[in-house]
Amino acid sequence: MATQWALKVRVQFDGGRELERALEELPPSVSAKTVMRRALLKAGEPILRTARALAPKKTGRLGISLGSGTVLSKRQRALFPAPKGEVQVYVGVSPKANRYAHLLEFGTRIARARPFMRPAWDAHKIGTLETIRDLMWIEIKKTWVRYVKRQAARKG
Repeated sequence: MATQWALKVRVQFDGGRELERALEELPPSVSAKTVMRRALLKAGEPILRTARALAPKKTGRLGISLGSGTVLSKRQRALFPAPKGEVQVYVGVSPKANRYAHLLEFGTRIARARPFMRPAWDAHKIGTLETIRDLMWIEIKKTWVRYVKRQAARKG
């Protein structure tokens, strides 16, 4: 049975308390989780693009199997349980679509490692934190604009 490797990162950055307050002040009809998911998925796009560019291209299926999402597999949820209210985003290889990616990433006794996910994360990790913060503010503002427009449409 293949071992599943994953990197779990918790982040804390300047302005986090203000962001948290802004998320708490969102209208009741709007989920703060939705705002965070949108920001995290957008922030993961550069990592995903770089991983696709670095992935070995013998058949091209590995690059196609790379993706991101907010729905984790049962195994991923078991490996990384999230406290209530925490948002998780996955950037990597679809376990069902590609069963040999970990062998390329980490190597075997016979074949040398040809990493593509770790270098992609390393290339973007510093800028990603600022991107997450900035995107969360943008998503909060967009959410308020949509909410105000909906309220005006209902009244008018």
